[in-house]
Amino acid sequence: MKKLKPYHYIILLTVCVAITVIIVALTLSKNVAISVLCTGIGCIIGLIIGFVIRKKKDEGK
Repeated sequence: MKKLKPYHYIILLTVCVAITVIIVALTLSKNVAISVLCTGIGCIIGLIIGFVIRKKKDEGK
């Protein structure tokens, strides 16, 4: 089985966050959906920063 590239994880997390926000918006309220969206965006940004730092460390070796 192939290993996933870093951008595959980012795309997968983005899709999961989008699905979760849609479900929360339909079942709960708009304010809760916005908070879930903000949390998801924060996680995606953290993942991107982690991959950039890891890539720079690997290039330095």
